[in-house]
Formats: sequence, C-alpha cells, structure tokens
Amino acid sequence: MEVQAGVQEACEAQQYSMMVQPLDSKARDFMERVEGILWRHRPDGLILTPPITDHPALLAHLRGTGLPFASIAPRKSKGIAGVILQEREAAAAMVDHLVALGHRHIAHIIGDPKHGAGVWRLAGYRDGLKRAGLEERAEYMVQGQFSFESGVKAARQLLRLKERPTAIFAADDDMAVGAIWAAAEAGVSVPAEISICGFDDTTIATQVWPLLTTVHQPVRDMGKRATEELLLGLLGKGEPRMVEVDYQMRLRASTAPAPR
Repeated sequence: MEVQAGVQEACEAQQYSMMVQPLDSKARDFMERVEGILWRHRPDGLILTPPITDHPALLAHLRGTGLPFASIAPRKSKGIAGVILQEREAAAAMVDHLVALGHRHIAHIIGDPKHGAGVWRLAGYRDGLKRAGLEERAEYMVQGQFSFESGVKAARQLLRLKERPTAIFAADDDMAVGAIWAAAEAGVSVPAEISICGFDDTTIATQVWPLLTTVHQPVRDMGKRATEELLLGLLGKGEPRMVEVDYQMRLRASTAPAPR
C-alpha cells in the first residue's frame, strides 16, 4: 500500500491516473493476463514491482512493444529506469551491527533466489562476514521464501544445530517474525539467548514482541521516485534513469549482546 501511495502521489502531480493490477508471476497464464490487461486498458506506462520486475518474458514483451516502464528494485538495473535501494550494503550493515554486539555465530535465512532482494541480501550477509573475519558456514545459511512459514521452518533447522547460532538475520521481516515464533516454540529467549533481525521495516516489525531490528526501506518514496522517472519520459521532460535511495537501520529490541 505504501508503494501505491507513492505512485499515486506522483501521478496526481502530473494529472495522470493510476490503475493497480495484482498479478501472480508464477501463474501459467501470466503473460496471457498481462497481454489482456495491456490490450484492454492501453496504459501510457507501467510501474513494475517485485517479483515481476525480473520476469524475463514480461521484460522482453515490454521492450518489444516499446511500452515505457519503470522498475522498483530490479535485479538487473542497467538500461532500466526506476529506483533501487543499496540492499547489499544494507545487509552487510546489519551483519556489522550483530558483530558489534559480539556475535560470531551469525546465521542467515535466505530469500527467494529468483528475487533480486534474495540475491543481494545474501551477498551482503557474506560481505559482512568477510569484513569481520568470520567464516561462512553452510549450515548457517538456510533457504527461505519470503514468508512467515518458511522463516519458522528455517529457524527450527538452525535451532536444532549442535552449535546453535547466537544471531539470525532473515532476508525479510516475515521470515524474521517466523524465526521469533520458532524460538518461542523451542523455549529460546529473544534476544537474551538469540538475536533475530530482518529487512524491510514492514508493519509487522512493530507488531511483534520483541520489536524487530530491521532495515528500513522508504517504500513510499521509492514508488514516487520510480513514477517520477517514468513520467519524465512520458512528458518529454528528460531521460528516465535509475535512481538510488538510502536505507536506514531500525535498531529495536530483538537484538542484544551475544550471550556469554
């Protein structure tokens, strides 16, 4: 909803209207639905949000038709207009935070590998370990799917390890909250016995206890900035480009010094 609010704000400033069309990128008829929507509504341009920002068939179709579009957090940003957050750097900064608290056994619940965010955040986790001189451990990197359920499953696996991590960095807030749930289920205190943190700073981050340490994405501003870039081209006022926005750390109650 925050992204949509930013898109709408930018549209209204230039007397454009906005239409929202949810799509399932994994559906068999995904491209048929896309083509039907474009044929029926004849939009002047599109704002693409994850995960369809990286859908190969969609990108090929849009380039083939010449329909202008801007992407929010695309995996490959070269030659594309829109907005990106330095997610790799942000993920590394979260590892820095945990290292500063004395953690040396830091696990990562990985996001969807088909999603740019999953790739960047894993890379940032690895960057953070490397600059802290910490060894990568395969058993500390568990695949998730950007969902609460996958966070629960991954955290259960981590909590069963003989040498349990003292911190879990999940690639999004839903998985982090799933990890908090799994820790409670196992009788492991957060953050006294294990620190847990996420990424995105979605609403759930301040609805769970302990309040979740996470990386804040200015998603409303990202929606607005992507739309402004698209409109530059539509209005003939400039060449649309890829712009970067800053992240912020939200240090809350779910992370604490490593247990001794």
